[in-house]
Amino acid sequence: MNETDQRRMAVLKETAAFYGANPEARALNEDEQCRYLTDKGLKCAVGRLLPDGHALLTPERDEDLESIFRQLPDSLQELGCPFLRCLQYFHDTPKYWDENGLTEEGEEVLCIFKEEIAEGTFDIDNGSSDLPEALSVLAY
Repeated sequence: MNETDQRRMAVLKETAAFYGANPEARALNEDEQCRYLTDKGLKCAVGRLLPDGHALLTPERDEDLESIFRQLPDSLQELGCPFLRCLQYFHDTPKYWDENGLTEEGEEVLCIFKEEIAEGTFDIDNGSSDLPEALSVLAY
């Protein structure tokens, strides 16, 4: 794996472990919509990667990732917008999580995601991903 893929893998594993151990920590508002930061202090998958005090970490911000990508720190931009969008959708998708952590479907998606990163085949931009269509469509 190249350095970027190593970082992607570390971020993915840490994200899955964090929310898997505490699924109620997913940053969803009362309408089950994701927020980078909720009024209760919870952060979404991308929000957790931002340094405290970052301009995007305000409860009222709800812009989509593509519109704010250029505002992200360089270290996050290096991971690529397609990766961050897939990571965020993984966090946001209710059927991947339940009160115990990852569901069976969530585990399957996580395995595919990890395999593609490890094998260097995570290439959403060229349509070569085996991630579920809903996940890969968001990466465009």
